[in-house]
Amino acid sequence: MSQLSLQDYCKTLQASGLISVDAMRERYKVFRDICDGDPKSKSALAFADFLQSDGKLTEWQNEKLLRGKYRGLKLGKFHIQDLLGVGGMGRVFLAEDEILQRRVAIKVLPSERCQESDSLQRFYLEARALARLNHNNIVRVHDVSAEGARHFIVMEYVDGINLYKKIRRDGPSTPREAIDFVRQSASGLQHAHDAGLIHRDIKPPNLLLDLDGNVKILDLGLARLMADDAENVESGNGKTVGTADFMSPEQTRGLSDVDHRTDIYSLGCTLFFLLTGRPPFKSRSIKQKLMAHRTELPPAINPFRTKKGLPTISPELAILCGRMMAKQPSERFESAAALIESLNELPEKQHEEQHEQLDESAEIATDEQKRTGWDDPFWDE
Repeated sequence: MSQLSLQDYCKTLQASGLISVDAMRERYKVFRDICDGDPKSKSALAFADFLQSDGKLTEWQNEKLLRGKYRGLKLGKFHIQDLLGVGGMGRVFLAEDEILQRRVAIKVLPSERCQESDSLQRFYLEARALARLNHNNIVRVHDVSAEGARHFIVMEYVDGINLYKKIRRDGPSTPREAIDFVRQSASGLQHAHDAGLIHRDIKPPNLLLDLDGNVKILDLGLARLMADDAENVESGNGKTVGTADFMSPEQTRGLSDVDHRTDIYSLGCTLFFLLTGRPPFKSRSIKQKLMAHRTELPPAINPFRTKKGLPTISPELAILCGRMMAKQPSERFESAAALIESLNELPEKQHEEQHEQLDESAEIATDEQKRTGWDDPFWDE
């Protein structure tokens, strides 16, 4: 790739709309003064690095600009800063709202699919459905819009790590941590179910843990309005929608009339993953995994934990996970709310509450000591 000249870089930057002409000239004057006659003052790469270190541009933006590319770096009032991920229904970008000055995530439908009326209809169906949800454990939708032929959803940006990456990095969760993650996920799912939505693809990569310990449900792109006619939405023709490692038996059959309990099964598979570091039916072909979800019981959790030198889980937690993963929907928890109730009754949860009460008592005692002075070392003299 040939080196872009400084002049061409500045023209590309101007065309991108990321920085005004006046701001670019002002920053170049500062850059030139810093260089103080150094030849790098004529280098596009050096000026690009300066703008990046100055917080005016991101590495991803500069990588595009230095190749002479500027299209797609601005979408309406949003400055596209980075590519977060790619999925079947579009690409997700990190962006900044230049008016509100906040970071958001933007999901853009592929241009080729905008020509497909079914895909476009599903895209706006997804946006309207998501906009109805307002819950701390679900990524919020701010807006849906189009610019020319590009259609996009503006969503809350969550800084954190998904549970798949967390487990791969840290190893299996403690029982109390896994219970907390599942409880939060179930709370978000109950809100979605109450609004008439099924996620259909609950799995660790779609559960994001933010910096405050909140679990946020991601990628409701496969969600479907339960009240919709099957023939009016994608996958209503018997196609299988979901991920093989975490898919309910009824979804593996391509059934179009699955209900909210399919999410409870997938969340059970996720709980299994959190506690063991692996999906319930591992190292098989996709076809074999789908058949296992229909016909096989998941393996016991504790042998995996013992092998890794981890504390075992209670029989009650093992039974709860098994009930979540029951083959028949009628044998699972009737709702996410019912699941939460059972999670709160687990020995691990009760043990946690006892610790919290002891910690609270210790704090009260410490305050009392400060008031009365009976912990003052001078009283011992």
